[in-house]
This record gives sequence, structure tokens and C-alpha cells, in this order.
Amino acid sequence: MRNSRFLFLILSFPFFLFSCATPPEGQVIEKTELGKVIYAQIYVEGLSCPFCAYGLEKKLKEIEGLLSVKINIDEGRVNLIFEGDRRPAKGKIEAAVNEAGFSARALSYSNTPFL
Repeated sequence: MRNSRFLFLILSFPFFLFSCATPPEGQVIEKTELGKVIYAQIYVEGLSCPFCAYGLEKKLKEIEGLLSVKINIDEGRVNLIFEGDRRPAKGKIEAAVNEAGFSARALSYSNTPFL
């Protein structure tokens, strides 16, 4: 009985390890179950620390259809990925940035990832 538990643990460990793995940094999301995605990039003034970025990320995640948020504090740049059929209006993203206490600047959309 003891050997069977040990064998179970050894055999289940790789499954557990790979099921908890996160995708590699910089992985591009090309399609979702609903189809293509839309990439958005916005520059934000006022980001100075990780806590600021967390507050902004939390506010942006309230936007429907958002799949991913990546914030570069040093450059004041936010890259967003939306489900293709749920592209929000520019005003909606800018409003979320403003509600988080920051100033929204240049916002652009693309069908390809921003570098």
C-alpha cells in the first residue's frame, strides 16, 4: 500500500508541474475561442511604482473582453489584448485610465502585437 502511494505521487508530480506552468514571457496570443484578437497600446502619465501599476491594471480589467494587460512602468506604456469582437471604444479605455488616477495619452489599436 505504501509503495502504491509513493508511485502515485511520483507519477502525478509531472502532471501537476506542467498544469501549473505559466506561458513563457512574451508569448503572443493569436486566437481565442471566439476568433482573432485586437491589440491596443496606450501611454500613461503618472506611473511611478508597482503599486500604481497594480491600481491601473485592476481598473483596466473591468473592461469587458480584456484578455491581457502588460504594463511597463519605466516607459509609461500599457499593452492590452482584447477579444477581436469586443474592441472597446477609445473613450472607454481612456476613462478607465483616468478613473485610476492617471493621464491617458496616445492610444492605438493593431491587428498585430506591439513591440
